[in-house]
Amino acid sequence: MLCRRPIVMMGALVALTMAASQASAAEQQDDALRVTSACDEALSRATATKLFEFVERQFDPYRNAKPVEVKVLEEAWDDDRPPSFVHQAKFATFEATYYLAPGGKRALQSLTTSSASFKLPAGVKLGQSEVQVLRALGPPTAISRNSVLYEVGGEAIHEVFFNFKSGHLTQVSWAYGAAD
Repeated sequence: MLCRRPIVMMGALVALTMAASQASAAEQQDDALRVTSACDEALSRATATKLFEFVERQFDPYRNAKPVEVKVLEEAWDDDRPPSFVHQAKFATFEATYYLAPGGKRALQSLTTSSASFKLPAGVKLGQSEVQVLRALGPPTAISRNSVLYEVGGEAIHEVFFNFKSGHLTQVSWAYGAAD
């Protein structure tokens, strides 16, 4: 079967859900994500899975390290569950949000980097063009003028955004979705 690669506009602005993004809401509204071809969905999902495995390995040394700065926020639930505590932490080369899992281990919720010192996957480097990033990673889930998205769905949607400014990669953000 011949697989054509049309680009279709998404109805909702998925870009508004970018975790820890530095882009303004006005820029996001002008830069709606377009879903890439369904033919590339399996490749995109496989890449997204590898990107999340990569960020977990990168975060491993920091699971017990002292952050440069940390804020602890209490999240209340609508039911009888006890509140949870989310940690927003700054490290030398990235910012992360995490909660403490049983046993005190840090469970990553999001990680954002704009640092050239933070190792990125598959030879991707800050400053590269979108074409170079796509060549290294393969087809994305969705794309816009300023962002490339890789996504893994299921009960919760996990997203990795590669954000560009003036045609060059400036930031990478991983965000774990929460199941209802």
